[in-house]
Amino acid sequence: MPEKSLLELLNLAKGDRSLNTFAQHANVSAGNLSRVFNGQKPTPELLKKIALKAYNGVTYTQLMEAAGYIESDSNFGSGENAIEENSPAQQAEEIIKIDPDLFVQMCRATYLPEEDRKKIREYSAMLLEKHLREQKEKEKGKKGNDISK
Repeated sequence: MPEKSLLELLNLAKGDRSLNTFAQHANVSAGNLSRVFNGQKPTPELLKKIALKAYNGVTYTQLMEAAGYIESDSNFGSGENAIEENSPAQQAEEIIKIDPDLFVQMCRATYLPEEDRKKIREYSAMLLEKHLREQKEKEKGKKGNDISK
């Protein structure tokens, strides 16, 4: 399935609400929201507010990818802890091997209301993106040191 553009995702997130109503629900300025709908790049903070009130299952991660803040590749990280597109059962097995307590907490989280689970998913995506950014910076630093030798 092809990735959706930011505008497509914003329209899905807005649903059948007017722009003003959507802005009120998301607790953002209608003017700011209008500028984003007209092509201005939104801030991550604005996308977070939009995602919290989004319709049609639009997530913060999708919005961040479409806005260009997060790379949307199927593999994250490298080495033995790389996160690849595996079946859910394979992913669960890997999580249990790496961090059994995390797996237990993830299972318990399924009993939370959808809005809370959505927050956990978004926070997890933000932490992963931060980690990947830090890894890239370290790799760039190592390459820079190798060149200067």
